Amino acid sequence: MTSYRIHGAVAPETSSSCASFNTCTLPPNGGLTSHQIGQGAVDLGNLTIESLFDKISPIRHTSGQCEQNEISADGWRIEGGLEGDMETIKVTLKPSGKYPTWMHNELLDILNAPVLEVGDCRDVTSVQADGPGATKTTQRQCLTPGFWDINY
Repeated sequence: MTSYRIHGAVAPETSSSCASFNTCTLPPNGGLTSHQIGQGAVDLGNLTIESLFDKISPIRHTSGQCEQNEISADGWRIEGGLEGDMETIKVTLKPSGKYPTWMHNELLDILNAPVLEVGDCRDVTSVQADGPGATKTTQRQCLTPGFWDINY
């Protein structure tokens, strides 16, 4: 079993349907694996789910053991609307687990599809009324479940 716990800003309950992720097990993929995702939502800000997978990729060792060190990424979160909050955020991934060595190359592909399916990314626009005019900032913002798991 290989797991990734995602830590960062907890998503506000009203910001998205993703804010109430519950732990659920998805059906086995070809009889080999099942996926467990859930435990609340994490606000990734402008970090994409794909960028988190890019950070995970180098830690999958051919020995079948995940590196146990935390992986962090800095991002930017904006709240939509007039005078919406803007802040820097830090998202930390905590990998753990082992996997069969034959699964090394497919490990992220197996996990990628269900996480992308339930993740929620959308464009958010914040309007800051500073000075004589208003400044609009639009960024892609993402929410993801706080726990990703592969069982095989």
